[in-house]
Amino acid sequence: MAARSGPDFPPGEGFKYSDTGYTVVGILLEQITGQPLHSIYRELIFDPLGMEGTWLEGHEPSRQLEIAHHYDGEVDMAEVSPTIDWAGGGLVTTASDLTRFMRALWSGQILNSDGLDELTNWTAGASFPPGYAVRYDDYGLGTGRIVVEGIELIGHTGFIGAFAFHAPEYDAVLVGTHNQSEVDRWPLVGALCRELHNVN
Repeated sequence: MAARSGPDFPPGEGFKYSDTGYTVVGILLEQITGQPLHSIYRELIFDPLGMEGTWLEGHEPSRQLEIAHHYDGEVDMAEVSPTIDWAGGGLVTTASDLTRFMRALWSGQILNSDGLDELTNWTAGASFPPGYAVRYDDYGLGTGRIVVEGIELIGHTGFIGAFAFHAPEYDAVLVGTHNQSEVDRWPLVGALCRELHNVN
């Protein structure tokens, strides 16, 4: 679809959020390495970090006997082919694994300082319509920045209520989820930020 419809604007002259870019990166990684994406994830990130409860759904065996059902309105997403999101977010994980990933990322274990600078090189003119599920004050290379309850958070949200943020001032990681895409995650993020204020 993306190839047929063409870009909305010339390179460097606009911003529009979509998962298509992640899919393109996944294809490029497979072509460059000659390996399937799930093997790349496992070799470079999951195994070195001990992320035993994380896998690319539909592309490798489940690592848990049972996973939580997640819903988009009335639709049980566990009954939808898990391959639809692939590089755009088709991972199944646990809160502890996600925390491990975020700590490794922001401590320089996954990317060096130049790579982290790229993630936080905020895109000029990036904005999100009011009421849009994805919302940030600034957006960079697959990473957003938002201030919640006076605390700067850098990270990303997921389709079914998930979120993973780093709070640099506190050297804290906030991760969580709920299983309904129509539920607003931001009150929970705000409550966690208030707790950060209380412990520091």
